[in-house]
Amino acid sequence: MSDDVGDEVQVKQRKTKRQLEDERCREEFREVLLTPGGRYWVWRLLSYCGVFQTTSEHDINIMAIRSGMRDAGLWALEEVFKSSPKAFNLMQQESKERENG
Repeated sequence: MSDDVGDEVQVKQRKTKRQLEDERCREEFREVLLTPGGRYWVWRLLSYCGVFQTTSEHDINIMAIRSGMRDAGLWALEEVFKSSPKAFNLMQQESKERENG
C-alpha cells in the first residue's frame, strides 16, 4: 500500500519524516562503520548472507532460502554504500589482512 495517499501537504510531511528517518539511520550506521569492530561485524554479516556467492542449488527450497538471505545481505550492502562508500573497500582490505595474518 502506498503512503502517497492524502492531500499534497500530508504526502510531503510523510516523505520528509521518512527522509529524516533514513538519514538518521545512515548516520548511526556510519558510526558503526567508523570502528574496526563494526566493519568486521558488517563484513561477517555480508558473508553470512552469501552476498559474494551464488544462490544456485539443486534443491529449490535451499535455493529459496539462500536467495532470501542474499537479498537481506544486498540490502545491507546498499546501506553500506549509502552511509559510507569508502567503508566497503576498507572492509575488504581488512578482511584480506585478517586472512593473511
